[in-house]
Amino acid sequence: LARNAARKTASRAAAQEGDAAREVLEEAGEAEDTTSSSESEPRFHSLESMLHWAIAHQTDHQSPGPADVSVAAEGGSVSSMSSAEGGQQLELGEVNSSVEPPSAFQHDYGKVTELEELIASQISELDELEQHVRFLKHAMDSLDVQEYSRMEQALQVIEDLCHDVDNAIHLISLDAYRLLYSVLRIRVSKERGQTALSVQSTAALCIATCSQNNAQVTAHLLSTGGSRELLDSLSGSQYAAEESAELHSRALRAIAGLLRADKRVISELEHEGSGLRILSAALLTEFQTSEQGTTRSQTRLIRGALQVLSALFQHLHTQKHQRSKWIDAFARLGVLRRVESLLKHSDVNIQEAAAEVILMLAGGDAFKS
Repeated sequence: LARNAARKTASRAAAQEGDAAREVLEEAGEAEDTTSSSESEPRFHSLESMLHWAIAHQTDHQSPGPADVSVAAEGGSVSSMSSAEGGQQLELGEVNSSVEPPSAFQHDYGKVTELEELIASQISELDELEQHVRFLKHAMDSLDVQEYSRMEQALQVIEDLCHDVDNAIHLISLDAYRLLYSVLRIRVSKERGQTALSVQSTAALCIATCSQNNAQVTAHLLSTGGSRELLDSLSGSQYAAEESAELHSRALRAIAGLLRADKRVISELEHEGSGLRILSAALLTEFQTSEQGTTRSQTRLIRGALQVLSALFQHLHTQKHQRSKWIDAFARLGVLRRVESLLKHSDVNIQEAAAEVILMLAGGDAFKS
């Protein structure tokens, strides 16, 4: 379009200014003398023929520079400015319909669009996360047993979103982990016992998921007493192991993760012998199973206890006195023999977890007999 405008402008200028045209022709002739001998020498009979020749010999990749095309400040029009006086304005609609953006720009624009979509999805996830946290706070204030099912659904959404590390970290700013502790402390009534245990179990799963491979969340949990809250949720169970196996397995999984990250959790396990009681109960309790054998929750419970044992003895590897004390206590209760027997368990994951515990104990006195 700019070329067409220049051509029309030049034609008018040629008709009105013959002398200027002759000067241009002379300059063109001089310039033509400097070209390579391989090119034929053009003969210009008018300024318009010279412009036609120049346009025909332009390369495709050339585009008007900033001095040739400028966008008008007002009105949304484009002005084509040539060396001849008096530019001709082009409507913005004509430019949009005739000029296609370069392919490189389209590629970059695609990247920008993807980035915008990513940011929008992240914002929507954070909004959803905050919405469910607000609901939980409201539900915990009223603690209406009719809301237990909705509370569990909200916790399930939070747990799913927190597979994203950034979302799990965002929960710190919402003070949501203390809220999860309060869910673990819900008093279980006989009327709503199983429902309340399901809510608590999902809260424990949230903590386990959020802290997995997340140093920032792990540090926050340790500084706010998360390990103690998890252990208390195991010690305070009012129901038989079959009913609370899912809660216990998820809490043990979370404790194992915290213990692997920081050996200070050992002091929590030693407090009033809580760790010894919990791990012994998880490994030694005889479940009333169906003909199909151990349920999935009970299998997870055993694996969780073995994971805690493995992390415990990994930290105690260089602390012989403290290590011997734990080994002796477990040996008296029959826990070590139970671990040995699990090498023949039908679940391969339990076999591997039991083998890992035995490796951590290798060299001690526990298995000599």
